[in-house]
Amino acid sequence: MSTSRIYRAPTLALGLFTLSAVAAGPLAAGGFLLFEQASKPAALGGAFVAQADDPSAMFYNVGGLALLGDKPQVTAGIGSYSRNEALYQGLPPGGGEGTTGEQESATFVLPHAYLAQPLGQRIKVGLGLYQPFLLDTDWAEPDSFAGRAIVTRAKITTLDLNPSIAFKLTDSLGFGFGAIYRTSSLLVRRREQRTNPFTGALLDVASLSVDTAMDDGFGWNTGFLHRIGRRLSWGAAYRSEIEIDASGEGRLTQIPTGNVSLDELLRVTLPFDQDLGVTSAVTFPDQLSLGVALRLAKKAVLEVDLVQTGWSSFQQLALNFASDPEFSRTLEQNFEDTDTLRAGLRLANRSGAELRFGIAIDESPQPEATVGPLLADADSTSFSVGVGKEPLDLSFVWTSADRRTVTSNVDDFNGNHSGNSWWFGITISK
Repeated sequence: MSTSRIYRAPTLALGLFTLSAVAAGPLAAGGFLLFEQASKPAALGGAFVAQADDPSAMFYNVGGLALLGDKPQVTAGIGSYSRNEALYQGLPPGGGEGTTGEQESATFVLPHAYLAQPLGQRIKVGLGLYQPFLLDTDWAEPDSFAGRAIVTRAKITTLDLNPSIAFKLTDSLGFGFGAIYRTSSLLVRRREQRTNPFTGALLDVASLSVDTAMDDGFGWNTGFLHRIGRRLSWGAAYRSEIEIDASGEGRLTQIPTGNVSLDELLRVTLPFDQDLGVTSAVTFPDQLSLGVALRLAKKAVLEVDLVQTGWSSFQQLALNFASDPEFSRTLEQNFEDTDTLRAGLRLANRSGAELRFGIAIDESPQPEATVGPLLADADSTSFSVGVGKEPLDLSFVWTSADRRTVTSNVDDFNGNHSGNSWWFGITISK
């Protein structure tokens, strides 16, 4: 862990004891991180570091794995993530002035699965499978979208395999660590434009499609969980940065301009319908979490977490065509490190069922200058609710993003961006 990451811990500890000040301003780690990796913690707003009392501890705090029961445990389920609305309204100056845009609605079914296995009285091993990051941008009517020369479609998908081991140092203190094997793929679509030599007008002459293979990278995670009596517990967890170098192919498909002579000229000068080698790289951020859970009553538990995410690792998305450099493009992002405030409340009843409520207050890591067609992130607030009774957990998360007005975009693509999304999860335990 770098020195800069180590110094984050005092900041987090101070924040937990000054919650009234924290609540006055939104904190978060937005970007394209998915923090909903099991139904119980999702219903608690992701505030689970200081409890971590089911096998999803492998994602939220691997130290909790050590304090699970003495029998093997398995949890598995799906989360349905939906982009409900994403709108754009162009403002001067720039190419988007006076135009509008809308992204296609989309739903993604994302699996999660965790296995915890005791090895004797003090050691447990586990294996987790989940998808922690997802970027998906899909602009409707790409033929007329004002930002089509930048991006019309973009998607980054991930899948993590997370083997872990945890040690029960005392009956109330657990420590664990794990390895993270991550695979990721990248998809980008945009329009290539050229100036008409006969009229001087800018024309769409081709559609460029880039697809990479599922490339991989490695990282690690660690954490501890300490239970102090019956009423209080606290914990911390860290997940490392992971860089993935991607390689794949780009393909250029001609778009007729309506001018036969110009189309013929373009056919002999541009490599249409050929596989063009392309490389890229994505550095996924690290995370440092600290949480405190307090039992308010016999059947009520409140937890508050702070999560710091090292989004400054995501500075740009570059597409490099070594043999055809005229198609290379670097999309500046210049993300900044962010904090997330998460809080969750568990209420049990006599039947054994548990009601859960949560909130997460998020500030976007994306500066105004890079908000655009690739990603239009914004400050947001998520409200969550759920219910659980063995073996079933259900959760629902609604995220409302603030309207974001951009007047200084690096690509002169200014305007208003707004949107919202939701997540529904089902997890079954055995």
